[in-house]
Amino acid sequence: PVASLVVVYVAVRMVKTYHGSRNKAVFDFSWKECLVIAAIASVLNGITLSMLYDSEINWILMIGYSSGDMAGQIVLLLLIVALMRLNRKLSKFI
Repeated sequence: PVASLVVVYVAVRMVKTYHGSRNKAVFDFSWKECLVIAAIASVLNGITLSMLYDSEINWILMIGYSSGDMAGQIVLLLLIVALMRLNRKLSKFI
């Protein structure tokens, strides 16, 4: 878990540095930036975890971890979109 948290921090810093958004609040990201952060973090997480299990990068483990992270990201994104649409429809009745 510690390695995954560090990887997410590194991905956030990479995106903030690239976009020059140091003055923004800590969690002030657009949805596109969140997708980029998640993609970078999933690849770095795959590399880190594969190196923890082996002394070198195991490409099969890396691809497995990265694809699992990306699949989870896609499922959560679809869930959030569905909840936002449901919220919009229900707010018309209230």
